[in-house]
Amino acid sequence: MSSLKNKLKRVGESIAAQGKRIAMAARAKYNKMRKGPTPYVNQKSNRIYKSDNGAVFTKNANGNRNYKPVANAIKEPNGKNVQINSKNVNTVPMNMRPKNVNN
Repeated sequence: MSSLKNKLKRVGESIAAQGKRIAMAARAKYNKMRKGPTPYVNQKSNRIYKSDNGAVFTKNANGNRNYKPVANAIKEPNGKNVQINSKNVNTVPMNMRPKNVNN
């Protein structure tokens, strides 16, 4: 029984480490970019963009822009979303970081 607990614990730790690694890679990509789509998405899965002067915004279905987006997840290139939680929230830029985070 204890070996099963240990295996489950190791799997959980590796998943958490993978989420942290993805978050760090997303932040590094954000820091390097000048403009365009960032790796972050909001609660409605709208991609968060960065403008030439560093402002962040989302585009809605009508094409209008929201200049106060809050990141809810990090979208990987393969299409999977990694939710922002208490372990990786510090990697999100301040201008789109969520104030209240669960987990």
